[in-house]
Amino acid sequence: MREDELIRKLTERFGSPHPRVVVGVGDDCSAIKQNPGKDLLISVDTAVEGVHFDFGILQPFEIGYRALAGALSDIAAMGGEPLSFLVNVQTPRNYLDKLEKIYEGFIPLSEKFCVPLVGGNISRGKELALTFVVLGEVSRKSKWLRSGADEGQAVFITGDIGRVKAFFMAQKLSPKGNEWWYSRLREKVARPTPRIDEAKRLRAEGIEVAAAIDVSDGLSTDAYRMAVASGVRIVLDTEALPLDDSVRFVGENLNADPLDIALGSGEEYELLFTVPESQAARVESLGFYRIGRVELGPEGVFDTEGNRINPTGWQHF
Repeated sequence: MREDELIRKLTERFGSPHPRVVVGVGDDCSAIKQNPGKDLLISVDTAVEGVHFDFGILQPFEIGYRALAGALSDIAAMGGEPLSFLVNVQTPRNYLDKLEKIYEGFIPLSEKFCVPLVGGNISRGKELALTFVVLGEVSRKSKWLRSGADEGQAVFITGDIGRVKAFFMAQKLSPKGNEWWYSRLREKVARPTPRIDEAKRLRAEGIEVAAAIDVSDGLSTDAYRMAVASGVRIVLDTEALPLDDSVRFVGENLNADPLDIALGSGEEYELLFTVPESQAARVESLGFYRIGRVELGPEGVFDTEGNRINPTGWQHF
């Protein structure tokens, strides 16, 4: 199959472009109309076979869904809304059939968040790698940065954490007879939710998010990044961390601390964010989880007893 024919086959199932997209798939560049008073957000994210996914664990559709979800999460972390995405594919020649299913995995997120595929590139390689460039926008005056945390603020997270790491740990266990927990763990791995709607809700409710980061490499690691970028001490109330029963089940059956699982679990794509204490009760009423506070002191992450929590999440090198 010729390259042009393959591109048409992979992209023809995507709907009409966003009204702001002037030029989409099929030309040398895509073009998007700019809005006054807003900043353009640009993020790049890569998913590599054997590093981020394995065909023995996930179906091609799920691999596509999960990879795009991770790319969109970066836009949510800055309080923005996605506009469009491009994807660069490196693939072995015998993976062409898998590619169709992978691209189908993009469609639910593309439709849900009105974020069209507007271009990309395909080349041959030894293993499959998907590299996304996501374009988004955010109000010029209200971007969320990881460097905005300050003394006296409350720390929140959008959802439960730990299921991704627990899922991979659970490969040592048999799901037979315990399908409920295995299904719960796998759901977070195969169908993570980029918290774009949650970011929109916080903005719509007038919540003054001071700092934010998405939990892509583990809560302990990403909280540490926020603390260092902001020059503050983040204190986590470890008893307040939202842990799913499935994570506790894996911990009990593998003699592992569920808290350690949660602190080191990457690719969760929840948002970790801080708000002024005066708005904390309101944020809690919206269904978000309060898990700590920001203090002055040595940069880093600590528990409520003053013990340092070291970064234990994912590191590529």
